[in-house]
Formats: sequence, C-alpha cells, structure tokens
Amino acid sequence: AKLRGQMRRDLTILQRQLGHTTVYVTHDQDEALALSHRVALMRAGEIVEESDPVSMYQHPRHPFTAAFLGAANFVSCTVQGRPRDGERIEVETTFGRFSAVARRGEDADPKLFFRPHNVRVETSGSGAQLNRGTAQVVDVQFLGEVLDIVARKGDTLINVRVPALTSLTPGQDFSFSLDPTFSIAFIPDLAP
Repeated sequence: AKLRGQMRRDLTILQRQLGHTTVYVTHDQDEALALSHRVALMRAGEIVEESDPVSMYQHPRHPFTAAFLGAANFVSCTVQGRPRDGERIEVETTFGRFSAVARRGEDADPKLFFRPHNVRVETSGSGAQLNRGTAQVVDVQFLGEVLDIVARKGDTLINVRVPALTSLTPGQDFSFSLDPTFSIAFIPDLAP
C-alpha cells in the first residue's frame, strides 16, 4: 500500500514535469481520483459522468457515480412536488428532515445520498431540527484514525465515519448533522 501511494506521487510529478496529456485507465478509485484532472466514469462501455475528481466524488450527478466512488449512504426519502434538477429541496427520512440538492436520477424511488465522513456526531441537541437526525449505534470498528460505525433507525442502516476520539458504543443513541452542501436527493427523472 505504501509503495502504491509513492508511485501515485511519482506519476503525478512525472506528468507535471513532462507537461504531456496522459490517459490513465484504472479500476482503482484512489488512483483515478489522485492522478486525474478530469475523470470519465464508464458503465457498460458508456460514459456515465465526466468531471473533475473533487466534484465527481463530493457532488455526483448520478446514483451510479455516488455508489461507485467510495462509501455511500442511500436513505429512502419523500419529496414534495416535482423539483428541478439542481434545486435545493427538503426531504423527509426515517432519521429526520434534511436539505439537499435535487438530482434527477435513474432510480425509481427517491433516495438521500451522503458520504459517511460527512456525518457529524452532535454532542447535544435533538434530531427535530433541519439537517439533524438521530440513530442508534449497531457496530463500531476502530480503524486507527477513524471509527467506522454502523447505525440504525428502524430497519434503515447508515455508515458513519468519525474521528477515533469520538466516544460511541453499540446500543448508544446519538444525534448527528449533515452538511447540506454534500447531501444529494436522487429523484426519479419525471417529465417537467
């Protein structure tokens, strides 16, 4: 793993020094994100999405991209009205009410998407406010710098990744917040 990390750095430096356009084909997501100025994500021989790596990872336009690149949470939600693509909306989930950007997707049912590391554990407060929710810890795994947590509310599970200094144990209830900047509501592609 350390050698792969060093090779990514060396390839990036070499490409910058040579100043040549380079096409790099890989199935390794970390390499694609680290080495690229632009990424084209393909499925079944077709480009699904093309963007810079940060935008593609943090603000994917398609559910496939969100699921493919890194860990992702998809939570069923309800949406009022027929929002336009890119519109800021509020959605209702099992965990609470959240603000998100609407993205017309290919899924049949609306889903709120967010990454596990964009969840912030709250030390106080309730889930009754916008962008705040409540859950119960199911499992905690220590990964050195972070805790990888599985949490639930009812039958819905989410993954949460927080600093290792966070004190959560299985069975514990907690409140959390989501930054609406990184929350996306994938909704059916309805006619306007």
